[in-house]
Amino acid sequence: MRTLIASLLLLLMANPALANPIKTENARAELLSAQQNISAGDQFDVGLELELRDHWHSYWINPGDAGLATDIRWDLPAGLTAGAILWPTPKAIPLGELVNYGYEGKTLYPVHFVAGPDFTTQGPFEITGFVTWLVCEDICVPEQAELKLTLNGTGGTAGLVDEILENSARINQALDALPKTVSTEQLFAGFSLTGEQVRFHFAGPLAQLAESGHQAARFFPVDTGAVKHSVAQTMSSGSDGFTLWSKPGFRAKRGTLENLEGVLIVGEGKSAKAWHVALDAELIPANTGAELDPALQAVASGNSNFGGLITALLFAFFGGVLLNLMPCVFPVLSMKVMGFVSAAHEEAAKIRKHGIFFLIGVLLSFLALGGLMLALKAGGQQVGWGFQLQYPPFVAAVAVLFFVLGLNLLGVFQIGGRLMG
Repeated sequence: MRTLIASLLLLLMANPALANPIKTENARAELLSAQQNISAGDQFDVGLELELRDHWHSYWINPGDAGLATDIRWDLPAGLTAGAILWPTPKAIPLGELVNYGYEGKTLYPVHFVAGPDFTTQGPFEITGFVTWLVCEDICVPEQAELKLTLNGTGGTAGLVDEILENSARINQALDALPKTVSTEQLFAGFSLTGEQVRFHFAGPLAQLAESGHQAARFFPVDTGAVKHSVAQTMSSGSDGFTLWSKPGFRAKRGTLENLEGVLIVGEGKSAKAWHVALDAELIPANTGAELDPALQAVASGNSNFGGLITALLFAFFGGVLLNLMPCVFPVLSMKVMGFVSAAHEEAAKIRKHGIFFLIGVLLSFLALGGLMLALKAGGQQVGWGFQLQYPPFVAAVAVLFFVLGLNLLGVFQIGGRLMG
């Protein structure tokens, strides 16, 4: 009996389980390996597979208008190194007035590993990936998992051949589907800035092929500040290729983009082609439709009769009126108005001073909030109004605050009674 148990243990060590998937509330995560026995000098691929709930999505390296890219931190034995995530082709995911870049359903993220000359691990060993991702539908939920994968070190024996072959096929399929890197002879790319427009120019045999088929095209920049993601990219064609027009993002407006890389997707659905391209600033290939007709220019630049500062101010005014009529604001506003009425018999200088301080307080509050948003965006964060409501700890804190305020209004306890005398 002891011999049988020992034999089973040795068999398990020689045939380590690839990984046990971890399920969270909104996703299933697992590490897969294309190779089981690892020796010094080997290069192999590991895949992170994320399967999300229906209608939920995670994010690309550039999440778009809002979001957070998936991240992996590795804990590896000495001599084993992991490369960066090889990002699959993203898709544009509209969410209200925002556009995010990311993935839905099941996605496999390949990572390339190298066992250096100093890799001397014997027998079974573990690699651990600490994975964090943000998954969103109408709300966003940050999730994480500590994933482990058991492999065989130098001198390990073969085992679990069927599983390894299956996982190798899945990883190779994901690698084949990655955006292809092409030479400048096949696809030449450049970009330029003109006022409120950013133009991406593509020329060469591949660009001509895409243009001749009259297929839709979209450029996904890696840099988060290159374009305004929610603005549709308008396409114009020439004899040698085509140009995509959009509105510049905050980095492009500051003129800090000297070169740019990203993914160009031509076509839709299963027939779509994706290429990883590097664009040089201010290089405009000839005959790529760089001169846009006035109708398209109005769409790309946003210059229409509907726009303008006056229209924006009018909508801001009506939005403010609507906000003040909301049940959460109107009672407080009425209390403030009654405060002004009760102070009507006081000295004019005192009333004026009160009004000035009230105005200064409102302006400083909004300037502080706007400054915080600009600082976060300058640091590379993708935030918008109400971004803090995407974080569960903040929402929980607000819920507790309002519960406490409700108890106070019901008379359970009093706040500030001593200060009021």
